[in-house]
Amino acid sequence: MLTAIILLKELFIWNWICNFILSIVIFKKAELIMKLTYIIKYVGDMERAIRFYKDQLGLALRFQSPGWSEFETGETTLALHLASQEHPTGTSQLGFGVPDIDRFYAEKKENGIEFTFAPTELFGSRIARFKDSEELNVVLAGNNI
Repeated sequence: MLTAIILLKELFIWNWICNFILSIVIFKKAELIMKLTYIIKYVGDMERAIRFYKDQLGLALRFQSPGWSEFETGETTLALHLASQEHPTGTSQLGFGVPDIDRFYAEKKENGIEFTFAPTELFGSRIARFKDSEELNVVLAGNNI
């Protein structure tokens, strides 16, 4: 009987240790989860684009300016930006957020992601850029300054 109690106690401790280690691994993996935070749509006519997204689709306008306007869409912001030669009308850009941009950068660069802009402090965040599989520049932001 005493042997069974000792075995159960050891099994309980082993189970607790395994669960603890697993929770650390899950937590560490979760730290690098990317969230889509911005979609930037480049537009040729800001007023027309605002009318479409606000009046026809019913999105809530966060703010409006001649060159940059934003809509509330839940966790992701739809931003309208005036088109340019670098960003023609109708093109888009994705913006993701991660809690630890430096760690994300190091791990993903090692995995073959082509970064075009290393993490750099900009506008109160650390910003990086990389190219996706279709050569689209993607913006990455993190708060670990």
